[in-house]
Amino acid sequence: MWLLQRQHWFKVHFVSAAQQNEAATWGFRQLAKSPTVAGIAVPQLNKVRTVAGIAVPPLTEIYERRVSGSSRQTTASSLGAFGPAAQSAIPALVRGLADNDRFVRAFTAFALGNIHSKPDIVVPALVKCLSDTDELVRGDAAFGLSEFGKEARPAAPALLRVTKDTNQIVRINAFWALRQIRADPQITIPVLVVGLDDPFWPIRDDATIALGNYGAEAKAAVPALLRLLATNRLAAFEYQAIEQQRIVSALKKIDPEAAAKAGVK
Repeated sequence: MWLLQRQHWFKVHFVSAAQQNEAATWGFRQLAKSPTVAGIAVPQLNKVRTVAGIAVPPLTEIYERRVSGSSRQTTASSLGAFGPAAQSAIPALVRGLADNDRFVRAFTAFALGNIHSKPDIVVPALVKCLSDTDELVRGDAAFGLSEFGKEARPAAPALLRVTKDTNQIVRINAFWALRQIRADPQITIPVLVVGLDDPFWPIRDDATIALGNYGAEAKAAVPALLRLLATNRLAAFEYQAIEQQRIVSALKKIDPEAAAKAGVK
């Protein structure tokens, strides 16, 4: 399931109660070996970032034990919740990107993005995942790369390719990543302009904002932005005003004079 939040799409992974119980029980048994964290189940660790130094090593061990797919999914999510404090788990998580379980690969890619550390190791690994046969993995890999910002610029060529993916969630995460990375304008801006014609309005939104972030470097996009503003392809209902506002803002950042001549206020 995907939810729209703050004009961006985020995935909500659903795991059965039985799977959650299995993973949490195993995690509890392992963590209970340490008196400091006794009684803290794996899912609860998402909210206890202060214990990262104590919890990350046993969680990493649980992840590498390959108890079950659900166990690896849960521990990957918990490790990701610690952010950069879980960077010691990166080698294990990178190895997990080759798991046979597509959900494990997806959760792991997402977690690596949340940890966003050691880009020299993680960025190439996530780039490889952009070619995964499963759309969940490709989408989470693109999101993971977005979390590295400018440090993920070497991933730009692969992300540009993924903007043509047949899955719209993969496409939006690719455009979202390009928006965060702000790669070489010569190769990125033409792709962002193509994104303005995407039928899925959040993709048009990300492309518009990304173009605006380039400022005057994106002048070649002004005609396409003006066309989009004048068409009936804008988002429906409450999102229409948001999209219009984004286009106007981008035009003013890119070429205020051209925007004024076109009557953009």
